[in-house]
Amino acid sequence: MRLTSIIVSCLLCGASAQAALLTYDFVGLNRAVPDNDAAGVTDVRTPAATGTPEGDLVITDVNVHVTLSGWSAINGDLYVYVQHGAAVAVLLNRVGRRAGDDCGYGDPGFDVTFDDEAVNGDIHGYRATLFGNHDTPLGGPLTDLLCGSWAPDARRDDPSAVTLENIAFRDAELSNFDGERLGGTWSLFVADMDTGGQVTLDEWSLTFAAIPEPIAWPISIGVAFAALVVDRVTRRSRLPRSSDRHSPRAQEATIRRLKQASKRCG
Repeated sequence: MRLTSIIVSCLLCGASAQAALLTYDFVGLNRAVPDNDAAGVTDVRTPAATGTPEGDLVITDVNVHVTLSGWSAINGDLYVYVQHGAAVAVLLNRVGRRAGDDCGYGDPGFDVTFDDEAVNGDIHGYRATLFGNHDTPLGGPLTDLLCGSWAPDARRDDPSAVTLENIAFRDAELSNFDGERLGGTWSLFVADMDTGGQVTLDEWSLTFAAIPEPIAWPISIGVAFAALVVDRVTRRSRLPRSSDRHSPRAQEATIRRLKQASKRCG
């Protein structure tokens, strides 16, 4: 079994591949988001076609960058998610909305990267992360340049009921796309869920770490080859060892064969 494990491991190591880093930018959109309208706007893109070498890459990590502008925008009104197939990641869900505050933060716009592993953590309470309270305004949009990247809001709660404190449904993360194929349509949905302000979807991008689909055949070959080697080792173990030839029983058998041979010769 040890020999089999070594052979299979070696073949698997030879078949492994490093992840490729791919970025797709969707710029110049300038799409106005209707105020106080849950229908919102959806931007659909196909970074790579299904069935192509690029489209068949398997996602190991994905980050999303979104730019939403408008000096009259109200960040606490915005509900944003990205979807690919059946997988969904909620990027924004009424940031700053919490117990005792149904409006959320009033800062105007975003120019941020969403990354599950971002050091800043959950974007929903970004003011508290930056200032230690929810009342200090940014004085402008939240940007990567100013504050770095953030983990998605990830709350699947209804935007009309979501709060900072309710994290029971905070599982709509970007890791939901891990293991999926890159190819096919990706959509970004943006909605302004309350009255006041005007926001525009300027651009967004997808950055993937992705690898070719693992190849199954090296495993089967490794197992078959290992079985062959183990079989040969087993067969050899059945042969007499050199030390056995010097045992008393082996010597008596040798003497008997020599006597029989001498009688035939005589």
